[in-house]
Amino acid sequence: MEKASKIKGKPNSKRLVLSIFILFAGIGIGWLLKDFVFQEKIKPKLTLGQISSDIKALIPQTFQHVDDNYLAPVFAYEPKILKIIGPIGNFTIALIKPPFREFPNFLVYNFDDETKEWNRVHEGLSLGIILPEKNHIDLHRSGDAVDFEAQGKNVEKTIKHFQSNGMSVSNYGTFGHAHSGGRELYHLDKNGYVEWAKIIVGVPFSGPIKDKKMENTCEYYGTPEMEDFSFERKGGEYLIEARTENKQRWQIKFSGTDGKRLLNKNLRILRE
Repeated sequence: MEKASKIKGKPNSKRLVLSIFILFAGIGIGWLLKDFVFQEKIKPKLTLGQISSDIKALIPQTFQHVDDNYLAPVFAYEPKILKIIGPIGNFTIALIKPPFREFPNFLVYNFDDETKEWNRVHEGLSLGIILPEKNHIDLHRSGDAVDFEAQGKNVEKTIKHFQSNGMSVSNYGTFGHAHSGGRELYHLDKNGYVEWAKIIVGVPFSGPIKDKKMENTCEYYGTPEMEDFSFERKGGEYLIEARTENKQRWQIKFSGTDGKRLLNKNLRILRE
């Protein structure tokens, strides 16, 4: 009986040691995760008020032809925030209704871990192409916008020139568009849009849309309405997928931001 009693006691000791190990392991893991959980808990959500304020700050305060009835919708425009997704990691994406052409339909926000504030990334997104443009006001008609041609190293130099003069810029690669800025500026990276438009719409174009004109003017690069969009993080990258009313699916990946631009950006367009 004594021998049996000794054999029975050994498993109890092992279970006790294992229980103590699991207890301390749990405490250790909890200690390591406490800061992460705390940070996630105190990270504030991006407010509608901040987005609305940012949109208003991007709209020009003055126009060349202030009495032009054509601009009445811009004067009467109230920010329209259609959908917000986030925070995912340190990013939040807002889908908005643009007040005029060459205005972003997506605003990207990045959370600053030091200041605990959401900051708008200078680069906006204008996803989708519709030809010809019919949905939005064109600031060219009021004399508040200009298209310019620049190639190679001159592109960045020209963009900086317009920005230093208070203008927001869209870069198409073979040409650019600039218009009067608001209290704050933005830029749109539309490199590749010329070729994508030809693929999406088809060449040759009919009517007034000519192949050559598409390579040096933004006149026919409209922004369609959005049906919906998703935003997620996969393997260290962020993925936005947007579906337009004219059956385009746009996918954009990026790894982060330097505050002005999205880093390691990759854009794909799929026609549904």
